[in-house]
Amino acid sequence: MNDIQLANAISTAVGKHFTLAKEVAEDYPGYCLVTLRAMCKLVCKEIIEVKKLAVSPGGDLGTLFSEMFCRVHPEGETKRAFHDLRGYGNKGAHPDECRLDRAELQGCARVALGQAIKVLRFAHSRIYPKIAIPAEIESAPVERSQKSLCYRAIIEEDAEAQYWIGKHFIGKAEEVQRDEAGKFSGFGPLILGENIHGQLKKANFWFGLSAQQSHPAALYEKGRLLIDGVEGEKYLQLGINHVFRSANAGNPDANAYVGQVYYEGLHEQPQDFVEARKYFELAAAEDHPAALMMLGVMYFQGKGATSPPN
Repeated sequence: MNDIQLANAISTAVGKHFTLAKEVAEDYPGYCLVTLRAMCKLVCKEIIEVKKLAVSPGGDLGTLFSEMFCRVHPEGETKRAFHDLRGYGNKGAHPDECRLDRAELQGCARVALGQAIKVLRFAHSRIYPKIAIPAEIESAPVERSQKSLCYRAIIEEDAEAQYWIGKHFIGKAEEVQRDEAGKFSGFGPLILGENIHGQLKKANFWFGLSAQQSHPAALYEKGRLLIDGVEGEKYLQLGINHVFRSANAGNPDANAYVGQVYYEGLHEQPQDFVEARKYFELAAAEDHPAALMMLGVMYFQGKGATSPPN
């Protein structure tokens, strides 16, 4: 049995997520980590459904783990694997806030894929308790991501693939900005050059295609680009609308940003600490680092928060 066969044995959706994570691990390690985190939640739902556990599959991942672990009793190493995939997923979603460069993300992706095997083994043992699996699980070869990602984005018009091509160009813009900052470090503030703006325009195009299909993360990314003026000041309100739509769809980055909007009274919105707390809590439930920090700040300042964040 190889690792992809093991994942597919849990469910088709789990197999799809694991295979995709393997494909993108080197070229798009952040995507790999976020995908494995999503796979982890799917695994939990499969165990809950098969074992008929009295556990709600909704809510944040940490609570889901706690309630499931109380009923299926995984060993300590298995618990650690579940929590590692959750933590790595957060790093993949917020590499800048975690201060991780591409090489460090690639290292995280390799470790996370190993931890995913432990999670899949455990799931198999609970879903198929009478079927043994080999002690050694082979690693199935997969196609590198760039060709397959482009095919899905262009030919299949897959919103998730379009979103990650947009993220690719955001990464290219950041690389150009670092290079230019190094060249002109002694010449005062750096103004966005033509090369950086060109990469951001490409990102905006792909986020736009994905956002047309109401992809929550793409709505947020396109909204932020428009707010930052990638297409000029006249699109500011459209950008704000995109971010609020993304927040309403549950995107944690958008919820954290909208929380900041209400906290500071940005974009002609009234300052409202109760609304700010509401959105920060939604983002914090998905382990958003900035939202968790802001909830702590609000608690200690006595603004809108009546209890400290968990």
